[in-house]
Amino acid sequence: MPKAKAKTKAKEKIPQANILDYPIDELDQGEEELIGHGAYDLILLENASEIFRSAMMELDNRYIERILEDVVTTADRSKKCIAISSETFDYYMPTKLTKDPTISTKELKEKFEAKVDTYRAMVKAILGKKPDTCIVSVVALDLAESGGHYAALYYENPRVLIFDSMQGDTTNVIGSSYTPFFKYLAHQIFGESTLVVKPDCIGEKMSLQLTGGFLEGDPYILSLYKKTDNATKLRLAAESTESQNHFCYMWAIYSIHLRLSGRTPEQLAKYAYDKMIDPLVIIKKYIWGLVRLEKLKKGMGSDAAFYERHFPFVWSNAVGKNMDDKERLSLDFKRYRIDMSSVDKAKNLDELLNATLEIPTLTLESKTSVPSDLEKVISDRGTE
Repeated sequence: MPKAKAKTKAKEKIPQANILDYPIDELDQGEEELIGHGAYDLILLENASEIFRSAMMELDNRYIERILEDVVTTADRSKKCIAISSETFDYYMPTKLTKDPTISTKELKEKFEAKVDTYRAMVKAILGKKPDTCIVSVVALDLAESGGHYAALYYENPRVLIFDSMQGDTTNVIGSSYTPFFKYLAHQIFGESTLVVKPDCIGEKMSLQLTGGFLEGDPYILSLYKKTDNATKLRLAAESTESQNHFCYMWAIYSIHLRLSGRTPEQLAKYAYDKMIDPLVIIKKYIWGLVRLEKLKKGMGSDAAFYERHFPFVWSNAVGKNMDDKERLSLDFKRYRIDMSSVDKAKNLDELLNATLEIPTLTLESKTSVPSDLEKVISDRGTE
């Protein structure tokens, strides 16, 4: 999950015609370039995603913990599972496990071990009372200026399953670049003797979040067509549905919900590939339903209306095509509305989960016009 960019509020500087069709922040250079490519709607829907992310990351809201607790209450038929609090850990690994000296410093080690000690004590207390307890948690890796990345831990003695939505074998690497850290973290929390399974959560041809939404990561299609020109690569990195999939923290919760319902992320990846469903659509449907069922709009404050207007869309060049389809090389991006009617009807979290697995309906919609006064600000800035 890339770190949010700090910006100055544009609404304080620009006259409003319809305030919900203005970006929530001042445009940066990359966003102005997107407007030049006709991708104004991508900015708006990404702003809506950021509104949701900000509400979820606000510690006082405890939304991640609350949702996970409700998922366990709803989906755990065994009644043996317990959700424990989410935590962010410093990116530390000992020198014997990494060639990167920047993540093996004494300072990082001290910070990492202090949090692990607290977390380990919590787990030990739970298992001391009930050794057969299933423990689930969403944990985060602090990537400093680059943001962070979340994973799920699912413990059932004697093993712990790691779910990292960037895992996949689509890049000929079983796992992601962060899998070694999460494996090390799991051993530190649950004990060296614990069997750590890193994934039965990968798909042969489909990763649920291959790039993590980081612009530095190339969409999967570029690994198949390596001679693609640089200009196209840059456009695809910025506009692909993979670049819009920033929801590692939600994928972590979703994976736990799947497993508690008797399914696995690997089965989901295969299903999505076979049915040609973009993973971004699945997780957006899940988020949309959660916002309603868990009453999360309160945490969005005055931005809730903007979220509702722009979140239920994807910006895509290949609706109904898989990540390895050559059409993904096209620069003909359009705005599509996701039909949320089935998730709107869900009465509980299990019904919501099932609704996300239905074949989605996406409807092509016209692009939002760039407000004329915003265009003038961009034009004036270009002549400065």
